[in-house]
Amino acid sequence: MQTGFFKDAETVSFACDAMRRKFLMADKYKPQRMFKGHITLIRAEQGAAREEDVGHDYGISQVSESSDVRMVSGDHDSIVQGKKSPDTVKIINEIILNTDKTNA
Repeated sequence: MQTGFFKDAETVSFACDAMRRKFLMADKYKPQRMFKGHITLIRAEQGAAREEDVGHDYGISQVSESSDVRMVSGDHDSIVQGKKSPDTVKIINEIILNTDKTNA
């Protein structure tokens, strides 16, 4: 509340409850089959999740035929909408261009 990010305690309570529900849902999710394609995970070097808990690729290699991980320096907010977002955009554009070349 002191940071000014939240206007009232109800908003904080709602955000905490939503996050808790997302964690519970993710914990219960058990994929029924492999994804027959390639997944690229773009992740922040400074994350809240510990790699020993979630794995280097957040477990996507266990549910997809092909995957890779691209790291961007910064935290989640900075790689999505902050100073490092141009680095993320560059990676996405490279993936799209390479996909177009392999499908041509």
